[in-house]
Amino acid sequence: MKNILRLTGSSGLLWKETYFKQCAQEVGWVNVDIISYLDLFYDIDWKFKFIETQKLLCDYDYFWIGGTRGLPFKSSFIYYYIQLLKKKIIDSRVALTLDMSKLSQIVVLNYLSIPIPKSLFFVNTRNLLETKIEIIEERFSYPMVIKDPTLDRGEWVSLVENKLQLREYLEDVMPWNCVLIQEFIENDWDYRVIATRKGILGVIKRYNKNDFRNNISVWGESQVIENLPEAVENATAQILEKYGLDVAGIDFFIKWNEFYVIEINDLPQYSAFEKVTWVSYPVAVLEYIKNL
Repeated sequence: MKNILRLTGSSGLLWKETYFKQCAQEVGWVNVDIISYLDLFYDIDWKFKFIETQKLLCDYDYFWIGGTRGLPFKSSFIYYYIQLLKKKIIDSRVALTLDMSKLSQIVVLNYLSIPIPKSLFFVNTRNLLETKIEIIEERFSYPMVIKDPTLDRGEWVSLVENKLQLREYLEDVMPWNCVLIQEFIENDWDYRVIATRKGILGVIKRYNKNDFRNNISVWGESQVIENLPEAVENATAQILEKYGLDVAGIDFFIKWNEFYVIEINDLPQYSAFEKVTWVSYPVAVLEYIKNL
């Protein structure tokens, strides 16, 4: 029996705990508990424990990490503690030698010669605004996509169609926030590939008839896809290996055998994926852990 702890930054976990327990029963020979970082404490005997039950963190064999957005400060110590125990961490952002920010992804994917949309980013210091606009217009044509690289689910992603809109966006960005500019690749859909290091779990095509963003979170729709170009399968495997990820969701634009990586998600949203593929994401990940 393998004991697995699902660690998350979220609260209100009752429905998730029920679902994960059901998934564990389906997989067999695994025991799964789920807890928020907020419900752990570091005791005087130098061990992390659950506040409610005082169960020991070190009693688990595997740690499936998730919900990393907005984690409390102490979570970094939890990662370090697990690493000191020499326990296996699944899908850990902090444990990576490379971080998972959109900006780091751009640097690494370019280094690996994996195609991505043409990209430029800088820290907004509110000075040299006209110079920045000039640099951007020299490198991109309108329309262009501008993002806050710290956010996800399509938040603060804008399609800028002229110089006035560009200036207004840059003026609205908070000082010291980063600004990411990317070429606009006209498309009717994109692809979300969810995979482990042992293979692809499933692929969905995402589209939105009313928005240039295809994210499900901005009222997009999806359908299952059976086959991928071989180059995309190879890129998926290469990305997982390079980032040291056991599981990830990777978003692509694909046209015939040409593709661009949009983003790597170390904790992909899986409700829409499960709905159209009939693949249970937790079951698939637990199966992967079971067979390590």
